[in-house]
Amino acid sequence: MKYQLVVCIVLSLSAFSGTNIKAAVTKDILDSSIQYKVIPISVNLSKQPNTGLYSGYARPLLKNLAERSIYRIENGFELRGSYKYKGLINSSDSRKSILGFKKEEGAQWGYLTTSVAPQSSANAFIVQSDRRDSIYALVLKGVRICLVSKASGLPVWEEGKWTFAGRPGYFECTGSARSSIFKGSSEFPRLLGPYYSEGDTVLTFRKPLELKKVILSLKRQFPVLTVPALPNYEEAQHFVYRTY
Repeated sequence: MKYQLVVCIVLSLSAFSGTNIKAAVTKDILDSSIQYKVIPISVNLSKQPNTGLYSGYARPLLKNLAERSIYRIENGFELRGSYKYKGLINSSDSRKSILGFKKEEGAQWGYLTTSVAPQSSANAFIVQSDRRDSIYALVLKGVRICLVSKASGLPVWEEGKWTFAGRPGYFECTGSARSSIFKGSSEFPRLLGPYYSEGDTVLTFRKPLELKKVILSLKRQFPVLTVPALPNYEEAQHFVYRTY
C-alpha cells in the first residue's frame, strides 16, 4: 500500500448541504481497489441544539449502529428494536454515564454506557473516492462506548463504581484493542491511516448532520471532551491522507 499527502481546503460541517456533497452511501463495504481520500473537517460548536441524551445521542447512535452493514455489532439493532428507553442512571462521576433500556417483552434489561478520559477528543473526517459517495467518519480518542443486552437488571453506582446484580448481560464495546466493531471487509478503521490509533472509537455515518448531532450531544454531556477547530486554509496548510 502506498501513501501520499496532498493539500486540500478544509470544509466545515456547518456549511454542508445536499447540493454540495452527496451524503448517501450506496454501499457500505469499501472496495480496496478504489482510491480514497480522508479529509479532516471542523464541527461548529457555536450553536448547539437543546437535545436530550436519548434524542441527541442514543437514538441517532443506535440507529446508525443498527442500519449500517459495515458494522458487525449486534446490540445496536437489539436495543433499538426490542427495548424501550427508560432514562439516565445517575452517578457521581461526570465522565461516565449509563442510559437504561427495558425489553418490551420479558424481564430483560439493556444499557448504553459511555466513559470519557480526561484527555479525550472528537475528530471528524470525510472519506471520499471518485467512484463512491462520501462517508463521514468520527474518531473518538479516549472514549469507550458499550452496548449491553440481556441483563437481569440495571447497574447501580456505589462507592465510586458500577455494581451489577445478577446477570450483567452481553457486552459489545468500542475502543477495544482486541476486537473491532467493523467487519473485516469494510477496510475500517485502518482506512483512516494516521488519523486512527489502536483503541480509538470509530463511527461512520451516511450524512454529516448525523455525525454532528452525536458530537454536539457528547460535548454537552461531557464538557471535558475536546472538539478541535481547524484553522482556515489561509492560515495554515492542511493535509489529506490518500490511500490506494
